Amino acid sequence: MAAPASSERVGAATGVRVEGVGRFVVVSGSRNERLARLAAAQEGRGSRAQLLTIGLTPAMIDTRLRTGALLSTRFRGVYAIGHDRPTELSAEVEALLACGRFAVLSHLTAAALHGLVGERPREVHVTMLRGSHGASRAGLRVHRTTRLTRTDVVVRRGVRLTTAARTLSDMAEVCRARVVERACDEALARRLVSPTKLRETIARLPGRRGSAFLEGLLDPDRARGVTRSDAEERLLAQLRAAGIPDPERNVPIGPFVVDFLWPAAGLVIEVDSYTWHGGPAAFKQDRRKEAYLADRGLRLLRVTWEMMDSPLPLNTRIVRALGGA
Repeated sequence: MAAPASSERVGAATGVRVEGVGRFVVVSGSRNERLARLAAAQEGRGSRAQLLTIGLTPAMIDTRLRTGALLSTRFRGVYAIGHDRPTELSAEVEALLACGRFAVLSHLTAAALHGLVGERPREVHVTMLRGSHGASRAGLRVHRTTRLTRTDVVVRRGVRLTTAARTLSDMAEVCRARVVERACDEALARRLVSPTKLRETIARLPGRRGSAFLEGLLDPDRARGVTRSDAEERLLAQLRAAGIPDPERNVPIGPFVVDFLWPAAGLVIEVDSYTWHGGPAAFKQDRRKEAYLADRGLRLLRVTWEMMDSPLPLNTRIVRALGGA
């Protein structure tokens, strides 16, 4: 990744320009006002280099640490300003500040911020160019690469992270296949990445482990779509284990969305759970959906969690409904 411009001082009227964890931050006023504005832009966090840039001396930093105006974080040279209560992105900001200007959030951390996975990992994942300073430690996982350009980086919610396409490529190297598949389907469904953009990213990173698998996920004949519950994920795994062709997942049909669909066979499966299908309102909605699907010549099978405890009878029923032997 090309080096960004260095932090620099500008005229008094416009304040001080500081390189932040996303974009440059311009702060003005007294030292305390500059410190407050830096904190507001970075989840209440700042690095020693940034504090020196806005006009604090080493002695001033030490004094503020003694009085509690600055608080040490788990990373050396990274401070909480005024308070150390966790904020939504404080862990990610601290990691970027600890690793420096060439670091970007990546892998599962970037995937979580893009909304491609459900939960953030316990460690913050950061990618840096090989040769730059920074090492993995408690709460921080550092990945090294020889290829990281501005094309691979985007700023979201005030922090630097890899694009959705680069994130998927990184995940394909280290994550389980189903995790990558779900993230890819989510990105395609939400149009965070296009097949063309993903293929371009794969081509720019030749020889990566997992690239062939990721390329295969772009096959236009592959049934795709995201699962929205543990029950749906469990049933999909059982279908695949039995060698049953993949269904399309969470498919809009008129005003409704069906869990699984085999278009050629005209078969729909709804995975029922009390969470989503309990109560009078849900019962009425399910009956309306059944009538709507029947009017369009689609057969509906309902599957419960208990039915999945006995996969052989369930799989047999599904295979017969699909017209197979």
